[in-house]
Formats: sequence, structure tokens, C-alpha cells
Amino acid sequence: MQVRNKIRVVIADRDLFYLQKLKLCLERRGDMVVVGMADNGPAVFQMVQEGAPDVLLMDEPTNGLDIPGKSQFRKFIASGMSDGKTIVISTHQVRDIDKVLDHVLIMDDSRVLLDESTSNICDKLFFVESDDRELAKSALFAIPTIQGNHLILPNVEKEESEINLELLFNATLAAPEEIARLFHAQK
Repeated sequence: MQVRNKIRVVIADRDLFYLQKLKLCLERRGDMVVVGMADNGPAVFQMVQEGAPDVLLMDEPTNGLDIPGKSQFRKFIASGMSDGKTIVISTHQVRDIDKVLDHVLIMDDSRVLLDESTSNICDKLFFVESDDRELAKSALFAIPTIQGNHLILPNVEKEESEINLELLFNATLAAPEEIARLFHAQK
């Protein structure tokens, strides 16, 4: 069975009563309960906020959501973030979640290519869009845009920039050794 638009919640048996009361599509997998999202998204979000599981795994949670729905999803994630909680999101829609992440894990064929905090990524890498051709020559990775290039540069000046997850993903797949070298030199 393919798991799409489902939330996987690690939850105690005592809490299953509440899930069943909401008439959600439940599937038990060991200690995990898979909750169908398709028709019950709002009820699931309410249950998660009230029950606040310690670990929440989400597979492509923004697929099929319109713009207001994606905004609500980001608010939901931000409201559930705390030191005692872990939210794992598997998605190809990185622009839907890039502002609420504190850690990035990039995998390819079961290989971990990058496993770093967003703050560590931004300490090491500078993300910028520029039409400066000389700057593009010094980039670790570049993708052409209408205005010039999206660039990833070494952050030698320790400047602040917003992480561009799509660019980082493409750079990590294109040059995994170079990206790994930047992060594993300190370890």
C-alpha cells in the first residue's frame, strides 16, 4: 500500500479511542498509527494539536492544498514546534515548508547526503540571486534565472541569508562530495 497524504503518529493505545471517535482512516503498523489525511485534514490537525504526540511523521502533507491551506499548514507546524517534539516531513514541495525547518536531511537512494541544522547550513553557505558573472564563477552551485543566477557561495564573510532548499537539494545531488566536504571538515 502506498502511503500518500497520511500522517504517521506514534501514539499510545489509550489515545486510539480519540482517533476512532473522529472516524479517521486508521492503519496500525507496530507502534505507529497511520492516519488518512485526504478527507480529514482539519480533524487530524486538531487531534495532533490537542494530543501533541512526541514524534509526528508527515509524508507529502501539502499535496493538494491550495495557497490558504498551505499557509494554515505552516501555522500548524509552527504552533507544534517545541524542544520536546519532533516533526519529520518528507516532501518534494520544499517551498511550502522552508521557513519552519530547523534541520535538513537530504537523501538519495537511501544514502544520507546532508544531515545538518539550518543554522549550520547558513553558517557555511550563502544563498543569493545575482546577475554578477564574476560572482557566479566563484559559486559552489548556480542555476540560471531570468534575473541572473541563483547561487550558493561559501559563506566566508558569515553573512546572513535565507536558505533556498530547492537550490540546496539540487546542489547536494549535483555535487554531493563538495557539499559533504564543507560540512564534514569540522567533524
